[in-house]
Amino acid sequence: DQDGIRPEEITVILLANGEASDKTLALTAEGNWIGSFTDLDKYENGVEIVYTVAELNVDGYDTVITGDQKVGYTITNSHEPEKTVVAGKKTWDDANNQDGKRPEVIEINVFGNGVLLETVKVTEAEGWAWSFNLPKYVNGGKEVAYAITENAVKGYTATYEGYNVTNSYTPEETGFTVSKVWADSDDADGIRPDEVEIKLFANGEDTGIVLVLSEETKWVGSINGLPKYWEGEEIEYTVEEVAVKGYNTVIKGDVEKGFTVTNSHNYIPDTGDNRNPVLWISLMAGAVLTAGVALFTKKRKTAK
Repeated sequence: DQDGIRPEEITVILLANGEASDKTLALTAEGNWIGSFTDLDKYENGVEIVYTVAELNVDGYDTVITGDQKVGYTITNSHEPEKTVVAGKKTWDDANNQDGKRPEVIEINVFGNGVLLETVKVTEAEGWAWSFNLPKYVNGGKEVAYAITENAVKGYTATYEGYNVTNSYTPEETGFTVSKVWADSDDADGIRPDEVEIKLFANGEDTGIVLVLSEETKWVGSINGLPKYWEGEEIEYTVEEVAVKGYNTVIKGDVEKGFTVTNSHNYIPDTGDNRNPVLWISLMAGAVLTAGVALFTKKRKTAK
């Protein structure tokens, strides 16, 4: 009597030659559901009476009667216990498995009144969903309290809503610093820009993220909150500098150590001699020639 709908007694009617008689029999649990019709007439008008039995309808049960007058009759009442469906699904809160940490299979346990009834493996092939068709009642009509749990998934936190489970995982993030070094004799030529732009690349692709470094930032900046993985593979981040006129650029470092961007510019000191070199050579040549003429004249005077 799992559902608790079994009656306390049933009524059996005696049939004589297929017709209901005025004789009935009450069967109860106390009497082990057994009873007898006795002291019955064997004949009617010289013909042996055929006795059979019927049962008054029992709500919720199907009735099957077997046997005969000689061996006795057996009345079987059958009832399919009411079922309930315990169904749920998995929700993954992990940025579409960005870090590649999601398992291929999970294990769901179903409990009835605190007792483990079954454990099933669930995969993506089942749509990360599960369903159990279970008795609604036990022990004479006491409704079963069902619950489900999930075997722990490494790296994930599980939360429950009814028979549904959400597994949450926060994708790992990364970041780094970028430092600017100027190799330009302390901007002796006065061509150093007020700021520079550093572009961020992920696996060789321009992310559109630009870091601006300036004297105000002390030529240092950081990029943080970047996803560390994509489709389970670690992202390779690099930086490039928007070209700075008059400077050569060398970039060293990595995400772990940070990047150093060095801009170098060769400074040519100003000597202050702004004369035309061709004119200067001509003047020097003229001076030498003049000195030679003067020396020649002096010698000739001495000879006289």
